Amino acid sequence: MKIKGFGINADALKEDDLGQKKFDLDCLARNLEHFTDMDFDFVEIPLHRLEEISDGSFSPSHIEKIRRILSSFPFKYTVHGPDPLNLKNKEDISSQKENLIKSIEFAHALESEILVFHAGKYAAFKILNSSGSRRQEFSRRTIEKMLALEREMLYTAAERAEELGVTIAVENIQPYLDRSPYCYSELLSLLREQVDAVNHPNIGITLDVGHAFLSASFYRFNFIDEISKTVPYIRHVHIHDNFGRVTKTSENGGTELMAEGYGDLHLPMGFGRIPVDKVLSLLHHCPCVILHEIHSSPKEYTKEALKLTKGILSEVA
Repeated sequence: MKIKGFGINADALKEDDLGQKKFDLDCLARNLEHFTDMDFDFVEIPLHRLEEISDGSFSPSHIEKIRRILSSFPFKYTVHGPDPLNLKNKEDISSQKENLIKSIEFAHALESEILVFHAGKYAAFKILNSSGSRRQEFSRRTIEKMLALEREMLYTAAERAEELGVTIAVENIQPYLDRSPYCYSELLSLLREQVDAVNHPNIGITLDVGHAFLSASFYRFNFIDEISKTVPYIRHVHIHDNFGRVTKTSENGGTELMAEGYGDLHLPMGFGRIPVDKVLSLLHHCPCVILHEIHSSPKEYTKEALKLTKGILSEVA
């Protein structure tokens, strides 16, 4: 089986290209218009960025407005669940579960087969950061309880996802110098273990290539070997570039650090140090979308990245 196609995140374009910073439905429509001549098959809708539903309000009127906009363009769609979702948050678990189910139903409404889900942190960053320079520690027993809670919630959500033809694809996330380990999915090996433990056909992995490259640098594991072991679990791919230089949480996205090549840069492929040819040679038979998850990139650079990845895959196919 070959890949399903190539995609782009709906909020990928550089702010200067559109002349505004906010991401609302008008901006979504303009971005989609820009993507029509870029040869993408899929566009990913980020629930945490859309102003109309970023507060968790999935009103039927908002969903219908989004459906009308998307139906005007020739793309298929995937959905990225809200970043703040955390199924390890025991104190707010009913709300977290409800928002995950709503996200699954939103994906179904957009005819998306994929919902990207960020594995839960051991504590929210606002709590982690309240500890100042001190790294917050969690006992093995506490972590196991959190993992068990997440597994229970994921399995329940996956049952609903199966009814609607949606797969929840849990994403690996990047490490930070001052907070890691703050989530098991910093390590692909632990993410595979959690997916195995959930043991549901509608739970898989979103391989974030850029995050994995940063984790390989931080934790000193073999980047290509770990991706190879993860291939059977992959249902979706986020591809973007960086230089493998990890930052602190407070530094992530800083302009000066970006200029020096530090952090989770989400550059177009070919603009960092990730060996994209080796990565794609492992992924060309994955039944997934290769989605370029790029932050604030000029249109011509995004086109170059798409041309690069298509060229590599055509050679290895």
